[in-house]
Amino acid sequence: MTQPTADWSAFPHGYSLLLNEKAQFPHDLADWRLKIDTSRQLFVDTHLVAAVMGLERRLHPAVKHGANPLIRDFWAAYLHPEPEGGYLMLGNGWRGRLDGRESPDGDAGANVYLARSADGLEWEVKSEPLLARSDSTAPWQPLQGQLHGLLHEPHDPDPEQQWKLIIRDRMRQPPPAGEARFSGSNVHIALYTSPDGRRWTWKRDTNLMRKRASFRRDTPLDGYPEGIGDVLQVRWDPDLGRYIAHTKHTVGPDPRFRMVLHGRETGPTGSWEARVAGWSESDDLVHWSPPRNYAYPDSEDARQPGMYGIYEASGFRYESMWLGCLSMTANVPDPSCAAVPRHAGGYKRNWIRLAGSRDGRHWYYLADRSDFIPNGPDDGWDAHYLRMVEQATLGGPVVRGDEVWFYYHGQYGGIPGCPGLTQPKDKWESAIGVGICPRDRFVSLAAGDEAGEVITRPLAFTGEGALLLNGVATAGGSIRAAVLDEAGEPLPGLGYDDCEALDGDRLRAAVAWSGGSLARHRG
Repeated sequence: MTQPTADWSAFPHGYSLLLNEKAQFPHDLADWRLKIDTSRQLFVDTHLVAAVMGLERRLHPAVKHGANPLIRDFWAAYLHPEPEGGYLMLGNGWRGRLDGRESPDGDAGANVYLARSADGLEWEVKSEPLLARSDSTAPWQPLQGQLHGLLHEPHDPDPEQQWKLIIRDRMRQPPPAGEARFSGSNVHIALYTSPDGRRWTWKRDTNLMRKRASFRRDTPLDGYPEGIGDVLQVRWDPDLGRYIAHTKHTVGPDPRFRMVLHGRETGPTGSWEARVAGWSESDDLVHWSPPRNYAYPDSEDARQPGMYGIYEASGFRYESMWLGCLSMTANVPDPSCAAVPRHAGGYKRNWIRLAGSRDGRHWYYLADRSDFIPNGPDDGWDAHYLRMVEQATLGGPVVRGDEVWFYYHGQYGGIPGCPGLTQPKDKWESAIGVGICPRDRFVSLAAGDEAGEVITRPLAFTGEGALLLNGVATAGGSIRAAVLDEAGEPLPGLGYDDCEALDGDRLRAAVAWSGGSLARHRG
């Protein structure tokens, strides 16, 4: 049967709408009334803003912890804060090693291991793998595969299914001789369940198809995109009421992005394709909607030498909006580096950008595409290749009091003085670290030596009428707030001159006016 033909007339430039806030939402909303609730309202984008004068939007990168790397020789996928305290982390060993020692499964690296920590910094990785079986009568074996989703659902009426795992299954389908452990068209992405997160039973194979699993393209535009790649993140979104899968694809031909692959026998082969992120939804973790491309590198990205797209994407609900981390990837050219690059044309590196969404489905870059978690120094453990470790169930980081902890993978596989990978993959080193942000301080509106001002859209609000501000006023500076009517005039007793000035470093500073609170103006 002939597959439907796509209309490629707008390709690839039509995808430039994706990840661009102003291209998706071009209308002037300055006078549109906006209803807000009591959750924290972030100024990371223009959603709340009617006008800005004398302020600059700045991204504040996560600060890498001094104890990094926290775990060596580990490829962690998911972290779970335990209700009684402490943390669990699930992942695979790395190239025959496991946290500084020889891995029990040798070079295979397919076993899934459990790490535990009381404080999120000092971790103990268990030598015994987690166990799994193909049905309730089968013997227990080591759980093997690459993890793509870990969900804890304590309210599931079946106590045997309160933990759920999406995994590229290698226990039931070991790779053929000579084939990489997580690649190949015969790999099923399966659903396993567990009562305790330690012993897992196969439930069902999902309909998520590995790239090349069902068909191969014969011409450049035949069947694009085809299946999903080797990167997949599954989470539950409580606001959307759906399970979300963030998938990886290659889409082309796109003359702006060159992807260079290495065949075992053919050597480097090039194609003009972009790496992009797809979006799929499910209500049962088994049956998934067709992936929709939602994150695609654009012409601005293409100006960066060697850029070829988005390697991995994730998302999570945070207060009044959604945030996400994008692992960007490029083969960075550097003629001054004497080493031969692993990828022809440049030295591969991945780094992290921050993205945002106001409806959970339409996403865009934040803060002018600045690096949120940058690569480390060129001789550091996280110099070359960064991807995120996701929180179980909901995805994203861990909120700890007044801090937000972003766990991530870091890899080193090069030599000092080169901007990316030079070594074959079996020589890379892998470790886990964490970057920390003060609560809500991902992006700020910052003034210089002169005063600046931001005016919000008209707001309808609920709650007690208290206004709390998160801000820093350096020596000699201060922050004041005024409440305006819809004509732009200050309300009696609620103007700048009526406001008590705020100074210093405040995460939750209560704004006070001589005219009283905002309670009488809610609604």
